[in-house]
Amino acid sequence: MNKIIKVVFIVLVSTLTCVAQEQKKCEPPSLFDYDDDHTLMVEAKDLLTKPKCYDGVFVRTIGFYYRGFEISRLFCLDCDRSAAAWVDTGSFYAAMKQCTSAVNLKKLQSSDEVTYGVVVLGILKTNLGFDEQPKEIGSKRLSETRGGYGHMGAYDSEFSPICFEQVEVFSNSYMSQSAEGSKTRKRMSEWYKKAYEKL
Repeated sequence: MNKIIKVVFIVLVSTLTCVAQEQKKCEPPSLFDYDDDHTLMVEAKDLLTKPKCYDGVFVRTIGFYYRGFEISRLFCLDCDRSAAAWVDTGSFYAAMKQCTSAVNLKKLQSSDEVTYGVVVLGILKTNLGFDEQPKEIGSKRLSETRGGYGHMGAYDSEFSPICFEQVEVFSNSYMSQSAEGSKTRKRMSEWYKKAYEKL
């Protein structure tokens, strides 16, 4: 009888744990999610589409960073436009300057609009709850209460870089729909695949 009670208890605890994780839409990280320096490794796709799961967590991520006039955004190639975070390079600037190589810092200090491929250490903050999904960034957001990060409070999340490990320059502007844009996108995809395999 005691064995039956133990089995029922284990099944009940497992079920409740799964339900709780499903409600939060988060899975606890496994041993394989950490890199050799014991830092949680998260692809930008997961970081940006499930921001509440990583709110306030120190992570290492691989993705794309676009910087231009009144724009500073972390995004992923295969996410829709709403899955993006404002990039705030000011919060940990002293650490970033010490940790990031001189070559990468020079790339990041370009005065032009630039799209970069990045492997970066940092911390994400978000105003999204577990039951919310990012909304399209645009003028409509200005009348909404969510958001609060970045230019005119247009972003639901903010990523604060601490160290740029890799910086690859792809374009002096954001990806366009032109033929040149599709070539750039292909190069970005190829870089991502190779860089991810090396992580």
